[in-house]
Amino acid sequence: MRGQSKPKLISADDGHSYIVKFSNNPMGVRILVNELVSALLLQILGIRTPEVALVSFDEETLAKNPEIGIATTIGLIAPHVGLHFGSRHPEPMEVAVYDLLPDKMFSRLTDQDHFLGALVFDKWVSNSGVRQAIFYRPPEERHFVAEMIGHAWAFRGPNWTFFDAASKGLYPRLGVYGSRPRLDDFDPWLDKVMGLDAKIFQSLFDAVPQAWIAGQEEQFSNILMILQSRTERLPELLEESLAYIQEGRRNPVPVEQPVKQLDTSEECVQA
Repeated sequence: MRGQSKPKLISADDGHSYIVKFSNNPMGVRILVNELVSALLLQILGIRTPEVALVSFDEETLAKNPEIGIATTIGLIAPHVGLHFGSRHPEPMEVAVYDLLPDKMFSRLTDQDHFLGALVFDKWVSNSGVRQAIFYRPPEERHFVAEMIGHAWAFRGPNWTFFDAASKGLYPRLGVYGSRPRLDDFDPWLDKVMGLDAKIFQSLFDAVPQAWIAGQEEQFSNILMILQSRTERLPELLEESLAYIQEGRRNPVPVEQPVKQLDTSEECVQA
C-alpha cells in the first residue's frame, strides 16, 4: 500500500481485511493516535469512515508470518509486538475499490454531503494534508459510497500542533463540494461539532492505547483541550476555504482524471 507510514493490507483473524499502520512506522507512533482519534470523531459526527480496530501482533504470529512488516529500501522491518492501528478495508476479492472518481460521477454518490462534513472536520483538526477518500459500490447497489480515510496529518501529523491554511484539508476534486458551496450548507455539520459533549474528549483520551502516548500524555491532553476550544473558529476557517474553492473553480484543472482503482495487487497477508 502507498503512504509515508508504509501501511499493509492484512487479513485478520476476525475474517475482515484491514489497512494496518504499525506503531514503529517511519512517521512515528503519533500518527496512530491521529488516525484513531479522527476515526472515532468522524463516527460520532456521522461522517462515513471505515470501521477501525486495534490489531495485535505477538511474537508467535510475527515469527510465523515474516512477510508482515514495514517495507524499506533494505527490506522488511518487523513490526513491534503489541497494538497497531487497523482501518477496515472492503474485501479486495469481492469489491472494486477506487481512490479517485471524476467529477461527473459525484452525482452517483449516496453521501456526497459527507464531504462537506469532512471539510468541517478537517478545518477543526487542522489537517495539513489533503482529504483522502475511497469509493466503492456495494454488491447489488447502483450507487457508489465514499469513505473518508487517511488521517495521519490531523494535528499537523507528528508535530501535534495547529496551523490553519485555506488550501489544506481539501479534497483535490473541488467539484465534490457542489457548484456553489456556501457557509449555510455546512450548518448541519457545524451544529454537530459544536454540540459535542465535553465528556467525549475524555473518552478519546481513554480510547488511545497507553503504549502509544507513554511519556506524551500531557501533550496529547493539550491537543484535545485545544481541539475543544477551536469550535468557535470553524465558520471563519470554512469561509476562507470556500473562497479558495471558488477561486479553484474559476481556474479548474483542465484535464479530467479517470476513475482510478486502488492498488490492492499486493497479496493480502494473513494474520
